[in-house]
Amino acid sequence: MVVNTHKARFDVYTYKRLESSFEYQLNDDSLLPNLPTKIRIEQNQKKGNVLTPYLIRGKFTQWSKTILTGLLKTKNNLYTGDQYIKGNKSFLIFNVSPDRSVIQIMFFKNYMPFPKRRLQMVCDYEQYFNK
Repeated sequence: MVVNTHKARFDVYTYKRLESSFEYQLNDDSLLPNLPTKIRIEQNQKKGNVLTPYLIRGKFTQWSKTILTGLLKTKNNLYTGDQYIKGNKSFLIFNVSPDRSVIQIMFFKNYMPFPKRRLQMVCDYEQYFNK
């Protein structure tokens, strides 16, 4: 789903957890996603530049060796991350359901706010997830 607001344009992707693991499948794969159709949450092994305790890998046709993003906890069940592709950074806000069965991702393509603005954006968009 693509949403335009007076603040910033973003896409929303909903992933549902597969039964057996920490893997999530994109709910509506008819979208032409900027994100992979499957994601996996992993504990950070501290092998790259990601400093967060958890990270996400993506699967387009096979599991990527590169990290999609780290997960930085902000408040409640909201996390932030970023995606860096071909010199462009995109901002991500993650809403994880309390039972961790669903992850919604707000994807701000080619938009990366300054650090002070990131937390404000999470507060601004929190109400979107709580509808």
